[in-house]
Amino acid sequence: MGRERQCIARYGTATSAGTLHLDTDELRFRGEFRQRIPLASVSNVAVAGDMLLVTTAEGEAAFELGTQAACWADAIRNPPTLFDKLEVTPDSHVVVLGPTDPAFITTLRGRTPHAMLADA
Repeated sequence: MGRERQCIARYGTATSAGTLHLDTDELRFRGEFRQRIPLASVSNVAVAGDMLLVTTAEGEAAFELGTQAACWADAIRNPPTLFDKLEVTPDSHVVVLGPTDPAFITTLRGRTPHAMLADA
């Protein structure tokens, strides 16, 4: 995913300016305090004005992201798939070399009819 933004974070009684980073499997904040939130532990994502609200079993974190709050919430709720990251579209022509996972091939063929298997 790789999103990054300067913001103000609030968690419990702590408030700090810092950098928020959204990666494939976690949300990280670095400022006067640090916080790592594994995306698998997120129970709710909401937007209130310019705030991104992320809830886990440990509590709620709030990040002031301005107009980007809704985009960040959507990225957390709907992370890109491997084929999104590889930019595989229905018009893409893809050759897969070597042994592969059958589920990978099935998903790939669901994305593009132009997928071929080849021996390495």
